[in-house]
Amino acid sequence: MNRKIMNGLPKEMQKVYTMADKCCRRLIMMEGFTAKAAEEAVLNALREYDSDLRMGEYDKVETALAIKFIK
Repeated sequence: MNRKIMNGLPKEMQKVYTMADKCCRRLIMMEGFTAKAAEEAVLNALREYDSDLRMGEYDKVETALAIKFIK
């Protein structure tokens, strides 16, 4: 997790970033994804929720990522 990125984000967005990082780590360790493939999968999921992020519904996005990847 890049601390420079985290420090520049609003607190609510930090939670989404942390959840995205957890999802990437899980895909790599449990599902056998490469780092690049895991990152791409999580970024694609975040793109689906772009409008929610723009509206500031960070909790909704964080929960959606957890449901989709952590189960």
